[in-house]
Amino acid sequence: MIQCEIADRNSDKKINTLEVIIFFVVTYGISLLFGIPLYFKKYMNPQIMVTFMTILPASGVAITKIYKHKKSDEHIILHCVIIADFLLSLFLVTLKAFGVIDDETILLGMGILVLFTGIITICYACLEGKELYPFKNVNKSIICIFIFIIIINLSKCIMLGWKDINFINLIMNIFLIFPYIANQSILFFGEEYGWRGFLQEKMQTKFGKRMGVILLGIIWELWHIPLWFTVYHVDVLGILLRLFSVISLSIFFGYVYMKTKNVWSCVVIHLINNTVLLDTDLNNAFLNFNASSLNSSIILGCLIFSVLLSLFIFSKEYKKEQLRY
Repeated sequence: MIQCEIADRNSDKKINTLEVIIFFVVTYGISLLFGIPLYFKKYMNPQIMVTFMTILPASGVAITKIYKHKKSDEHIILHCVIIADFLLSLFLVTLKAFGVIDDETILLGMGILVLFTGIITICYACLEGKELYPFKNVNKSIICIFIFIIIINLSKCIMLGWKDINFINLIMNIFLIFPYIANQSILFFGEEYGWRGFLQEKMQTKFGKRMGVILLGIIWELWHIPLWFTVYHVDVLGILLRLFSVISLSIFFGYVYMKTKNVWSCVVIHLINNTVLLDTDLNNAFLNFNASSLNSSIILGCLIFSVLLSLFIFSKEYKKEQLRY
C-alpha cells in the first residue's frame, strides 16, 4: 500500500515536471525564436510580436493539458480553440518572417483571430459556469479591482507630477476599458490563464506561497526580454524598474487569484494596468523606458506603485498554509 502511494506521488511529480517543461518550451521557446531575430532585423512591426506573445502562455497550458490529460481534460473545447488560435497565429507570423505577407495582412489576420477567439472564450467561460466562470466570487473581484484602480491612479498622478490632472477623465477612462474586454480579452486571458491559472499554483507548491509568486514575477518579466529592446527600449534603470514593478504585480495578482479563485479578475486588472499606464500622457515614457525618458516623478510613481502592491504579500491569503484554487 505504501509502495503504491510512493509510486503514485513519483508519477504525479513526473507529470507535473513534464507539464512545466512543455509550458516553458511553448511560452519561452517560441517567443525567443521569433523575438530575438526581431532585434537584429525588424522583419515585422514589434506590436505584432506583442500580440503574438500574449497568446503563448495559454497555448502552453492548452497543449500541456491535451497532451497529458486528453481524456480527463474538463476544458478540452476551450483548449482546442486556443490551440487553433495559436497555430493560425504561428502560421501568420511565420509567413511574415519570410516576407510572404505584409504588416497590414498580418494585422488584419491577427485582429480577426483575437476577436473571434476572445468571443468564443468568454462565451465558453460563461456557459461553463464553474472554474472559469467570469462572475465567480464577483463581490471579492470588484473589491480587488477597485483597490487596484485607486493604487494605479494614485501612482499615475504622482508620475505626472500632479499637473494637469483631470480627475473626471481618470474615472471615465476606467469605464471606457470595459468595451475592450470583449475584443481584447483573449490577449490578457492568454497571459493570466498561463501565469496565474497554471504556473502560480505549481510555483507556490514548490517554493511556498510568497517565494513562489516572487519567482513567478521574475519569470514573467524575463519572458518580456524579446520586447526589451524592440518595444520598450530599456536600459539598466528601465530593466530594474520593470523587474520591481512586475514582481509587485505578481504579488498583487497572486493575492487576487487566491482570494477570488477567478482568473478573470486578474484579466480585468491586467487590462486596466496596461490601459491606464499606456495612455497618451505616459505613452512615450513607458515605450522608451530608459534614463532619458524617466524623470524623477515617473520613477517615484513606479516605486510607490510597486511598494503598495508588494504590501499584499503580508495579507492573510499568503499566510494560509493550504493552497486552494
